[in-house]
Amino acid sequence: MDPEIEELKDMVHRSLALAEDTNRVVHGMRSIMAWGRFFRLLWWVVVILGAIALYHYYLQPYIKNLEQLYQHTQSQTLQVQNFGTQLSDFIKNHFIPQTPTSSQVGSQ
Repeated sequence: MDPEIEELKDMVHRSLALAEDTNRVVHGMRSIMAWGRFFRLLWWVVVILGAIALYHYYLQPYIKNLEQLYQHTQSQTLQVQNFGTQLSDFIKNHFIPQTPTSSQVGSQ
């Protein structure tokens, strides 16, 4: 056969081998990308579940204590406000002389 034809056949065979090798590499890269996505999703699931577990087991008792403290403080504040109102009413009724109103003056 002609050496040019042999050379062309050889080039076609090498090109075919190179294309098959490239195809294998590309399919491997796609497989690695799919596994990467899976593990990234798995990582985020672990992070989110870990945060929930951390809150539930470790932080929730402290947060409940803070909520109770806040509620207690609110009730104490209301009691102080009520005491202030009662004190001002007591002072008005017992220590400040009241002037008779016009309806009280006319009825006497």
